[in-house]
Order: sequence, then structure tokens, then C-alpha cells
Amino acid sequence: MPASNLIAGMNYFRNIKINGVTEESYKDIDSLIESVKAFARLSSKSVYIMDLYKQNFIFVSENPLFFSGYTAEEIKELGFDFFIKSTKKEDLAKISEINDRTIELIHSLPIEDRTKLILVDTYSTINKQTQKELLLCHQSTPLRLSSTGEAWLILCVESIASAGTKQEIIAYTENPNKIWKYDENDKQWLSLEWLKLKDVEKDILRLSAMGLCMKEIAAELGCSYDTIKFYRKELLKKFGAKNIIEAYNTALIYRMI
Repeated sequence: MPASNLIAGMNYFRNIKINGVTEESYKDIDSLIESVKAFARLSSKSVYIMDLYKQNFIFVSENPLFFSGYTAEEIKELGFDFFIKSTKKEDLAKISEINDRTIELIHSLPIEDRTKLILVDTYSTINKQTQKELLLCHQSTPLRLSSTGEAWLILCVESIASAGTKQEIIAYTENPNKIWKYDENDKQWLSLEWLKLKDVEKDILRLSAMGLCMKEIAAELGCSYDTIKFYRKELLKKFGAKNIIEAYNTALIYRMI
């Protein structure tokens, strides 16, 4: 008989009711965890799996980036209370609200598209020992749906937010290409037009990230300096970026290059 669970109270997913999860749902969970472990070994980022039904983590990689001074075992023992302990108090309500709206967005999609959605966000954690803040770039995607099609397991990847990372909340899917931006004032997701980059724009982003100046990029691509200057200006406008590295970071996150 399917069970349900209300994730309520002072938590990161306050109003989400997960249905269609039973003990049978966890039958092959070990093989899933082993696959994610293999991915985590190849990554320099922190990787973990959230269980929205049991309100805990079924896997936390050994990369300490995400830990905020805790060990992987302490994080698994704390469950979602870890987020409460490692997040600034003034940010808790906002982050909880965004997470609730994200789950609602996932569940608004056709079932076949729900595991395609990727969330990109930035947030600060507080180290329990030093009390210093660390700005992280958070990416997550549904890993497993319940028998009723609800997001149940969420795969998350954390990395240090590099200089120029835009602090906005974006969700997108590929095939079909759809993108949304979260409006914190109106508390809703706004549909945006998917950006398309020309080959020359992709080249300029890559070469800029490699440290080449505009004159060097022009020589590399066989274009005039003014042509590179024009496309660079267009890239900043497309991404709403302050500089070319910010544009590159955004394009990289959304896998446009």
C-alpha cells in the first residue's frame, strides 16, 4: 500500500507531500548509490542524493566542499536539519519557499519530462567551526520518481561559485529546450526564451576563458578586432552579464558550450 509523508515544519521542503513511495521502492537503491559513487569519484565537486520522502540523505560524497565543517556521516545523521544548521537564519524561509516552488514546477511538467529538469542556484553556507561564509553553486535534478510520478530522490552537485557567477535561480530542460527564471518578488517561475549561440560566440567564450585578449581572439579566429568587439558586446547583452567571464560561466552551467 503506497505511503505518504508530509515534509513540514522548519525544513527545506515545508509543504511537499510525497506519495507512491514504499519499502519496495528502496529495493534496488544500493546499485543506484554505487553508480552515483562512481560519478562522485571522478568529480571535484560535492555530490549527494536527497530523499524527499524520508527527509534525509541516502548518499553524501567524501568531498568536504559542501560539509560546512561537518563530516559526511554527521550530515547523513542530521538529515535535512543539516541545511538548517549550515544556512543563515535569514535565508531559511526564502530557500524553503524556492524549494517548494521548484518541486511544484517539476510536478507541473509531463511525467516523461520531469527527470530532465535541472535547477541552478547559488547560496551561502556557514562553516560551524570558522563561521565563515562560502558561496556555492548548486545544481540538482530528479533522480527517481515515485510510482505516482512525484520527484522522490534528487541528485545534487555543489561547486564553489566562481567570480562572475550570476546569483539567480534558473530551471531548465533539454529536449525540449525550456527555461524558467524564479521571480523572488512575485514568488513564481517565469518562462524565458532559450538563448542560442552562434559558433563564433561559442569560440569567443572559450578563448576568453583561456585568457586570450580580444586582439589574440581576433588573430585566432581570423576576424577583425571590431568583429570580436561586436560579438563580445552582444554576448554580454544576451546573458545580462557584467563581463565576459560571467557570460562564460552562465553558458557553461547551461551547457551551451
